Amino acid sequence: MNVAADSTTGTPPVFDHESLALVAQSNLLQFYLTHLASTLMPIKPETRDSITPNFSLPGSPNSDTDDSVSAALVSSTQALFSLLGTNTTNSSAVSKKVVSKTASKLCSVCADKSTGLHYGASTCEGCKGFFKRSVQNKKIYHCNQNNLCEIDKQNRNRCQSCRFRKCISKGMLTEAVREDRMPGGRNGNSIYSNYKQRRSIIRRTKDYIAEQEQEQRERERERELERELEPERRPFQSLPSGKKLIKELVEMDCLDRLINLRGLRINPSTNCDIAPACKRLTRIGDEIVEQLVEWTKTLPFFDELPVEAHTHLLTQRWAELVLLSAGYYACSVFSPDSPDTTQMIDESDEISFTNPEVNLRLLQNRLALVLGKEIPFEHVSKEAGALVVRFTTLLHSFSKLKVSPEAYVCLKAITLLHLSADSTLDKSIIDKVKTLQDHFVKTLQIHLHQPGENSETTSLAQILEWLPELQNASSVLLHSKMFYVPFLLCKNPRRLVFDE
Repeated sequence: MNVAADSTTGTPPVFDHESLALVAQSNLLQFYLTHLASTLMPIKPETRDSITPNFSLPGSPNSDTDDSVSAALVSSTQALFSLLGTNTTNSSAVSKKVVSKTASKLCSVCADKSTGLHYGASTCEGCKGFFKRSVQNKKIYHCNQNNLCEIDKQNRNRCQSCRFRKCISKGMLTEAVREDRMPGGRNGNSIYSNYKQRRSIIRRTKDYIAEQEQEQRERERERELERELEPERRPFQSLPSGKKLIKELVEMDCLDRLINLRGLRINPSTNCDIAPACKRLTRIGDEIVEQLVEWTKTLPFFDELPVEAHTHLLTQRWAELVLLSAGYYACSVFSPDSPDTTQMIDESDEISFTNPEVNLRLLQNRLALVLGKEIPFEHVSKEAGALVVRFTTLLHSFSKLKVSPEAYVCLKAITLLHLSADSTLDKSIIDKVKTLQDHFVKTLQIHLHQPGENSETTSLAQILEWLPELQNASSVLLHSKMFYVPFLLCKNPRRLVFDE
C-alpha cells in the first residue's frame, strides 16, 4: 500500500494506526467474503482458537481460487501486516509459494486447470458443467470399451460414461446438484449439506463402481467363452454345448450303478455264498472297471476318439474316477457336518469327513459283516490305514468345494481326459484329447458363472487346484489294491449280505 507524503510540508502524515488497522481489516474481510466464501471448508470449533494473523492463504490445499484473486489477497495481507507492525520478512517467499501452489491445482477428473470446489471435488468448469447436466437430465451413459477409457484434458469428451464414473469416483456428489436447475448461490450451504457424509458416500460409490466393473468383466469373459463353444467354432461338431452338454452328462452318470456292491450278494435261494468272501471283495474291483467302461461308452465324445484312446485314458485314470465318484456320493448322501460315530447302530452309521479312526472302525465293522467273522482292528489299520487316512483327507477337502451335480459330471470328464506326460498315444490323438478337455473346462467355467448358481459354489480355480490331491490319493489306492474300500465306507452292505 503506497502512502503519499503531505504536499505542503513534505513530511508523512500522522496516521491513527488503530483506526487504519480496523479499516484495513474490514476491507480485507469484505474482500475475503466476496471472493472466497464459497470455496472454503467449514472451520471446526476446535480449530478456531488456533487461528492467528498468519492464517492460511489461498493457494493452500484447501483453496481453489484463481491466480489473480490469490495475488490480490496476498498484496492486501502484506499491506495490512505492514501497517499493524507484523513481521513480513518471509512474505515474498510465502507469496511465491502460494501462487505456485495455486497454479498447480488441477481438475481431479481431467487434469485441466481447476476453478474451485464443485459438488464436493476440485474440478474445472467443463467437468462441473458436464456433471451438473448429467445429473439434472438424468443421463444414462454406456461405454463400448468396458469402462476402461482414459479421461484427460484431450479426450474427456470422447466417452461420457467413463467421464461420469470418474466424476463420481473423485467425490462429486449427485445430491449436491439442484434439481430445479436454479443456481445454488455462493453464500448458500445447501450444496454441501451432505458434505460431512462425503467420505462414506465416496467409499460406497467406489465399491459400487468396482462391483459393476467386475460384473461387466465377468460377463464379457462368459460371452467370450460362449463364442468359443459356438458350433461353427467348436473342433467337434457332434458335441452339444453349454447346458445341453451338461444335461446329457448328468443323465448318463448313473452313480448308483457304479457304487452298488452287488458282488457281495448272497444267493437268496441257497442263502450261501456265490463265491468265498475274499473273492467277492476282489470281484468288486472288476465290477467297478466294468461300470466305468459302460459309462465311457455313453459319453458324448466317445465316437470322437478311437477305442485305444479310451482304453489308454481309462487305464490311467480309473482309480481317480473311483475316488471322485465315492467322494461325491458321500457328500450327496451324508452331511459333512454330522457328528462322528464309532459304532454301527442299525443302519444309521455314517462315514466321517474328518476322523480317519472313525472310518477305520466303520471299515472293520463292515468287513466283519461281509466276511462273517471278527477282524482285529490292528489288522485293518495295518492293511488299510494309509488308504483310509488319505481318503478321509480327500473327503474333507472335497466337501469344502460344495460341488453341484452339474459341476461333478464336468469334473469327471475333465479327470478322464487328463493325459500324463509320458502318454504313448499319437500326437494327433493327444491334441484331440487336450482339445476335448479344454472344451469341458470352459463348459464348467460357464456353468459356475451362471446367475442361478449357489453363491457358495467354489470357483473354477479352486476346483482345478484340488485335482492334484485326487491324483495323490489315487496312487495310495492303487498301491493298496483294496479297491473296494472307498465304496464299502460309503455304502452299507447290510442289505446285500442279508438279502433274502
